[in-house]
Amino acid sequence: MSNETSRHLSETSAKELSAEDVPVSWMQQELRKVSIGNDRNICGVDRVKLTRARRVVVKVGSQVVSRSCDSRLALGRLGSLIEQIEVLVRSGREVILVSSGSISAGRQRIRREMILNSSPLELQGFNKSAPMPNDRDVSKRASAACGQSGVMALYDLLFGHMDLACSQLLVTRNDFLNPDFVDGIKQTVDHLLKMNVIPVFNENDAINYSSKDETIEELKASGSFWDNDSLAMRLATHLGADLLVLLTDVEGLYTGPPQLETSELIDTYCPEIHDDLIKFGAKSSLGRGGMSSKCECAWMAAERGVPTVILNGKGFHQSLVEVVSGENIGTLFDAEAARAVLQRHDHQRNGSSADTRASNSDEGSPRKNMSHSSFQDAVIVN
Repeated sequence: MSNETSRHLSETSAKELSAEDVPVSWMQQELRKVSIGNDRNICGVDRVKLTRARRVVVKVGSQVVSRSCDSRLALGRLGSLIEQIEVLVRSGREVILVSSGSISAGRQRIRREMILNSSPLELQGFNKSAPMPNDRDVSKRASAACGQSGVMALYDLLFGHMDLACSQLLVTRNDFLNPDFVDGIKQTVDHLLKMNVIPVFNENDAINYSSKDETIEELKASGSFWDNDSLAMRLATHLGADLLVLLTDVEGLYTGPPQLETSELIDTYCPEIHDDLIKFGAKSSLGRGGMSSKCECAWMAAERGVPTVILNGKGFHQSLVEVVSGENIGTLFDAEAARAVLQRHDHQRNGSSADTRASNSDEGSPRKNMSHSSFQDAVIVN
């Protein structure tokens, strides 16, 4: 084959090759999917605004950070989470992470040290006066102090592999009572995000103090927080977030305990419709909150103009990417969407009531009760 013929075939092939046929990397595919304002894959109008979110607060709970079998850090899940955060950052979004896990990680480390310092008789259970240490022997404050450094070291390592940097910000409940602190944390976070540094927040459980007589209602009224779900809600509202994502160990909010077959996943939460249907189960053994706390915080954020999604963070599917792509996963908490759901619900109920009244009217009509021949006879007689 001559050089001229080869050149002609190459030019022809290049012209016939469309843009869709050009191989793209995994990152390019994900960036196309999560590009800001991309609404091609949206399953419903309620999810449109999620595709336009530029600043996203992601809260990952203890049940996602830690393995349920032994409370050790779940390396695979955290690695998947960091990869998804990288996709969001590369798409032009700002991500703020709120992470639990310091207490569970610290308990494992302290328990290991206690075992290493035990005598052989204690390890074999022969010394009954010195029983084996367990989690109840370790205070939450000591566990948090010991585990926080390990959690941040892992985040620093994982983000570093993605060519991203992260920073640690520990806060206490009293911090949010000080307006100067709130202004200062805004400036710090804005500066970090401009430098493409991921802020990683957590409650400073090692030194945090709250009165035993202080109720959650008092903390709400004061503007403080009571767990990491409420911390994420406060940060989302104070820092001007466009979206709050609460990652947990279930697919979203159900009408009952998820393990029951009668429980149904709620797509968009509406308090007027769902509050009487929902029955909450037990909270996680690793965290202080539960689905009740998450729903309350999610709706508080929604009322303040921050759409919130509760979804499963334990699987290896791209849940964060799917949320900002507008896909219909998890449970959406949004005041505007809730009003639309209520309107559709009332319309369907009113339509059903009208159909029922019409049906009852037809059944009570003498003409409806006549047979076809009797009705004809009646017409002829008349």
